[in-house]
Amino acid sequence: VLFEPAAAWYSFLVNKYGKNPKVKVFHFGLGLNSGNYKLYTAGINGDGNNIYTPSTCFEEITIVKLSSFLDQNRFPRVDLIEFNCEGSEYEIIEELFYSNHLNIFQSIQIQFHKIPNFEKLRQRAYEQLSVTHRRKWYFKNIFECWELKK
Repeated sequence: VLFEPAAAWYSFLVNKYGKNPKVKVFHFGLGLNSGNYKLYTAGINGDGNNIYTPSTCFEEITIVKLSSFLDQNRFPRVDLIEFNCEGSEYEIIEELFYSNHLNIFQSIQIQFHKIPNFEKLRQRAYEQLSVTHRRKWYFKNIFECWELKK
């Protein structure tokens, strides 16, 4: 399951995975609240885009509340979900925790970004993930993987 709100990256993912029946690509991002947002461009080739740091260069995107998406689509199990959400990962993990959806994900790969108050937010996310998952591997400030407890 892939979620990508940026048009160029969405097209890239569809071209790469569109014919694979085990991969679903959706043209929206995930967040705490559904709605339309500005995705501000930062860095070379749009690396580090986010909805938190205003700039003059942006594109309009759609964000969907993840728990609502899961309730509507009723995935019994998801083998892998990866979060590289440029700061939204903290609220997404919290939403999954409180909506009791964490346990459908066998493996969660996540990159925690440095946003204001990120140490406290990351610690809370670790506590929430630890209820249902255990950390399988960790590359500091790059990516980590959480695996569903047996």
